[in-house]
Amino acid sequence: MDNSTSMAGPRRQRQQRMASGESYHDEIPVPIPGQGSNKPSAISTHSLERYYTATPQKQRFSWLFIVIMGLSTIVTASLLAMRLFTLPASAAPQAIEVEVDVAAPAASVSTAAPAYPAPASPESAAPKAPAYSAAAAAAAGSWWMSDIKRQGVVAYGSADYKIFRNVKDYGAKGDGSSDDTEAINAAFSDGNRCGKGCDSSTTTPAIVYFPPGTYVVSKPILPYYYTHMIGDVNNLPVLKPTANFEGMAVIDVDPYNSDGSNWHTNQNNFFRQVRNFKIDLTGMPKSSGTGIHWQVAQATSLQNIVFQMIEDPSDDNKQQGIFIDNGSGGFMTDLTFIGGRYGGFFGSQQFTSRNMTFRNCNTAVYMNWNWLWTLNGLDISGAKVGIDMTAGGNVQNVGSILLTDSKIANTAVGVLTNYNPAQPDTNGTLIIDNVDMSSAVPVAVKGGGSSATILAGNAKIASWVQGRAYSGGSGKAIQATQTPVTKPKALLDSKGNVVTKSKPQYNSAPSSNFISVKSKGAKGDGKADDTAAIQAVFNSVQDGQIVYFDHGAYVITDTVKVPKNIKIVGEVWPLIMAGGNKSFKDQANPKPVWQVGQAGDVGNVEIQDLIFETLGPQPGAILMEFNVAGSTPGSAGLFDVHFRVGGSAGTQLQSDKCKKNPKVKADPNAECLGAFMLFHMTKQSSCYLENTWFWGC
Repeated sequence: MDNSTSMAGPRRQRQQRMASGESYHDEIPVPIPGQGSNKPSAISTHSLERYYTATPQKQRFSWLFIVIMGLSTIVTASLLAMRLFTLPASAAPQAIEVEVDVAAPAASVSTAAPAYPAPASPESAAPKAPAYSAAAAAAAGSWWMSDIKRQGVVAYGSADYKIFRNVKDYGAKGDGSSDDTEAINAAFSDGNRCGKGCDSSTTTPAIVYFPPGTYVVSKPILPYYYTHMIGDVNNLPVLKPTANFEGMAVIDVDPYNSDGSNWHTNQNNFFRQVRNFKIDLTGMPKSSGTGIHWQVAQATSLQNIVFQMIEDPSDDNKQQGIFIDNGSGGFMTDLTFIGGRYGGFFGSQQFTSRNMTFRNCNTAVYMNWNWLWTLNGLDISGAKVGIDMTAGGNVQNVGSILLTDSKIANTAVGVLTNYNPAQPDTNGTLIIDNVDMSSAVPVAVKGGGSSATILAGNAKIASWVQGRAYSGGSGKAIQATQTPVTKPKALLDSKGNVVTKSKPQYNSAPSSNFISVKSKGAKGDGKADDTAAIQAVFNSVQDGQIVYFDHGAYVITDTVKVPKNIKIVGEVWPLIMAGGNKSFKDQANPKPVWQVGQAGDVGNVEIQDLIFETLGPQPGAILMEFNVAGSTPGSAGLFDVHFRVGGSAGTQLQSDKCKKNPKVKADPNAECLGAFMLFHMTKQSSCYLENTWFWGC
């Protein structure tokens, strides 16, 4: 997908969505493929060969890769299975032109580009930890995030680069009256990070922490690329824009420049988290105000955020919680939207969203366009419309919506749609599965153009679909109640809903419960062999302890055995790198880099915020073998854990060696045989996968 832009007015942008290539690189530029090539897809084996970072045993690997990528969360796994039984898997809209008023979310949008310098090239000096102040940490808050000892360093970046930043160290007051905009943005930009003029980088990660307080802002907060923006989970910090706030949104992760372009290519806007905040727009006039401009791609998430807007049912209310105009997919969970015109204005390729509560929003979800969007666990009450998917009229901007395990109440219309059974394609596909509309929802599904009732409300809907159903090669349009798909019991909770679980944040655990691998001897410098040190930590971990990977690059040269009962937290995605010249070199005898549990084990596994990759070619490496079955549904899982082969600093698998050359037929380059397999779930295991990204670039 690409946005070809031209300005049709001083504050309007015409955007055309079509397939195109993209680049993702650090120090070594990767050429951008020509128009018409496809972005590496979460379910495409083509991406495994991009820039000839090749994978041995291609057929075996590709099969698992497709399955695991398709099951990026257990929620999506079940929902996609339902769709495969009823409708075609592809419902991508054709290339269309849509006019987007980029100024709509704000009363006044400044067209001047913010004065943030492009990042400098990273230094080559050996990394060292920045100074740590125990006194400053103790004053920050009661949560472990605020006072854990900071030892993380960037292995392939600047020696003095600071990973953890507390906004109060940069002058933010959080007192509810001082303007904290400049101080907060200084915390994000410090250290020549990847902002305007930098499309992507893996050498400047940061955690920007907000202690409890009310932070007043008059312009957008601008989290740079590869940022975890984290508030105190036990006492949510409040972000409060001023009445005369100028900008697109309180938090803007991909600002527009004066020429209509963005800081980052939207499909390349990876590696971001925002969690634990309240965004209060009630001090702004109801004619403007957006909480978050979230134009992102993979490996991104929103979690535990409250959007407080003006509760006014009139058409004059223009406030919205989240504005997504473009992007390539991601994940959001545990969000609450109160008031406003829209809870969420959504438009992206593919997304998984769950556990979202909407109260008194005029429209809970306005779906502007998508390829595929999963909405699980929605709780909507007091809206005029629950989900509006009429954008584009007869053009059908929306590819597909899967609405499952949800409740809509006290709402005039559950879903508003323009689907026409006479259309030949699959755009406008809608699956409603296990959705309760029995309480004051007179119309479950309504035609947007005709205003006709398509499905009556005031009932619990077990299964209803609209789209094209196929038997063999012949398809036909359907728009009717269906026999519910039988889901495997292993995927269901006690209420019959698909099992879900939020990433644990260990709200009450003291920092003393966290066992730092660096404190136990691991180096994380991208050079030293950390196998023995990490194995020693896993061998000695006690009940109640949490293994903590300070940011760094940990080289593993032989299989590390991870216990069946374990909690692991990474500091802004430390790298677990398969390396060495022996254990992982034989593609005929592949070995796991991390072996989680043993065959037949039952236990409880929580692993979060790590990245697995290789140090050079490792054609016999299985980056993770997962053997554990959860003691209870969902109790063994990965959260925000990503697998990335090639294309990033330190991997030695970048375009200087592994540039693709599709016009020449040649044997695979031995220097570019990345890994044998990314992830192997063994036969008796069960793994809850939430917001995991498996990518060979």
